[in-house]
Amino acid sequence: MSHEKKTFLYEERNEQARAEFIEQLKVIKSQHIVYLDESGIKNSMKNEYGRSLRGTVIMDDKKGHSTEKLNIIAGLLNNKLMHH
Repeated sequence: MSHEKKTFLYEERNEQARAEFIEQLKVIKSQHIVYLDESGIKNSMKNEYGRSLRGTVIMDDKKGHSTEKLNIIAGLLNNKLMHH
């Protein structure tokens, strides 16, 4: 056995509703669809993984309180980038 990171699925997911939504998208003209993506960046993010000799614990410090976060949102409409 090996140590693997889990892949999570939402418990609230509804595959039938998803399939119906995909069917609705098929009748919308592609030039009317806006593709959106959002990303958040915390200035206190730390890498949670590291390398060490087997059996050695890796220690690091991190802040115990919330810090600033930057959200970035961008959209793509007709191959043109929209951003805010």
